[in-house]
Amino acid sequence: MSLNAIPELDLSIDDFSFNLYKPGMVAIKTRNSTNRITIESLKINNPSSSSSVTGEWTSDAQGNNERVIIDTTSQIKDLGAVVTYWGNPKAVEGGKGTISAKLDWSGPPYDPSFDTLAGNVKINLENGRLLQVDSGFAKIIGVFSLQSLLKFATLDLQGSLGNVVTSGTSFNALSGDFVLRNGVARTQNFTMQLNQARVATSGLVNIPKQTQDLRITIFPTIDATAGALALFAVNPIIGASALIGQYLISNQLNRTLQTDYLVQGSWDKPDVIPLDQNGQPLDPKVLETIRSRNLLREQKMPPTPTKPVPSTPAPAN
Repeated sequence: MSLNAIPELDLSIDDFSFNLYKPGMVAIKTRNSTNRITIESLKINNPSSSSSVTGEWTSDAQGNNERVIIDTTSQIKDLGAVVTYWGNPKAVEGGKGTISAKLDWSGPPYDPSFDTLAGNVKINLENGRLLQVDSGFAKIIGVFSLQSLLKFATLDLQGSLGNVVTSGTSFNALSGDFVLRNGVARTQNFTMQLNQARVATSGLVNIPKQTQDLRITIFPTIDATAGALALFAVNPIIGASALIGQYLISNQLNRTLQTDYLVQGSWDKPDVIPLDQNGQPLDPKVLETIRSRNLLREQKMPPTPTKPVPSTPAPAN
């Protein structure tokens, strides 16, 4: 269908749905020119999120070689509900924050050619839980599930890491930047902040082939200083010595319990390769099977996220 045959739009739908997709209220305004539809405004609102999109849809004079460019930002109040609106129920629970993207691809908006997908995506979420379900969304995030990676069952860590991995992976913060080219998303800073661990992920996810090559490092953050702080309040001299000792013990324990993995292969049946403290495979025989050896470089612990200090309102005149 020629883009020139599509009329300009200026409409609002209170409760839009299409097959399994139920995003809620949709308002769109477009402007047309020869072989081009400019999306001046596309807004999607529901109780769990609000999204705004601008962009354009173009083709050549024969109506072929279609291309789409979009710039979108979503303010998320409940990520789990948003994912359900888009047809993947029970993939995520809770979660709020922002997701923004600048993307382009060949093909129409409703049928993108994923091997041409390019652009940037930025994720910044907090206070949610990734659930163990078999869905397309979960296949992507499933490789980050600590239930399938952390092997602390033989350690006596009740009250610390032992309670982190129960029925799903809860996160205090989840953030990352992705650069996409030819359908392959690359990241150097995808991180999850948990109560007792920080997870750093780098590597790539191939969307058309549904494969990944990722380095996942789990940094436990066991805090052994609470007792020393209490002692410091009673006797500062003895407490200071205990505080220093507990700090050194905590750091050494965290380093000892740090675990590294390579995750490669298909989304459905990924190969998980444990690494030693030096970032090398525990089984040297698998070294030849590693597809992205640059992932063997040391991965640094992500910093603790900081929240902005609220501004003080100016005094009234």
